[in-house]
Amino acid sequence: MIRGFLFDLGGTLFHFQGHSDLDLFRMGSERSYALLTDRHSLRVDYETYYRLVSRAFKSRWYWSLVSGREISARRLFRRLGGPLGLDPAEDIWPNIERAWHEPAGERVQIIDGGAELLEALKNRGARLGITSNTVWSGPVVLGMLDQLKIRTFFETFTFSSEIGFRKPHRKIYLDALQKMGLPRSQVGFIGNQFREDVRGPQRHGMRAIYLSQKESHFPFFSPRHQARTLAEVKEIALGWCQ
Repeated sequence: MIRGFLFDLGGTLFHFQGHSDLDLFRMGSERSYALLTDRHSLRVDYETYYRLVSRAFKSRWYWSLVSGREISARRLFRRLGGPLGLDPAEDIWPNIERAWHEPAGERVQIIDGGAELLEALKNRGARLGITSNTVWSGPVVLGMLDQLKIRTFFETFTFSSEIGFRKPHRKIYLDALQKMGLPRSQVGFIGNQFREDVRGPQRHGMRAIYLSQKESHFPFFSPRHQARTLAEVKEIALGWCQ
């Protein structure tokens, strides 16, 4: 019997319908640059600022993929203080992070069936938690969950930006399991990335539901439980609660 569920976020419970990552990156850079120029005299124009931040994110992203370590957007912005002519120790950097994230927060939408799934599991007495790869700090992500009116469903939160490692690194699963406070055999994981949300959790003794509309063809391994919609996820997950 499963008594608790850990959820991925992006692509599982919410999405940014009609907006690519590049769109959101460009809008975030514009918003953060406007805040910086409103409060400081920058030594660079917008296009130079965009190139600096874009190059920094790309280099750290490749490093993250190789190392399994997570990027912290807030620390990355602080490191850019020098090239921008600003003091890295200033207290503006949390505000810059929030400004960069605002366009994404304004466009986020809960995926159909998400609220119904969470409510149904809570009504069955299941404990719910979040385990998500994200460059954004915990308060920024929690603010988005508040906006979607789903934060109160969850008891535990594990974000890679705060752990320092990305799924499928073992540290992020162990942190999530410790916070959940249940035997790993009584925890289910729900997500839309095979390596991070299915294979990784299963290697740590959890059951997993793979949310994907595509047929699964993975060498040497296939997900035991796959759902195309959150309504199908609900059917599987409620069956595990019995």
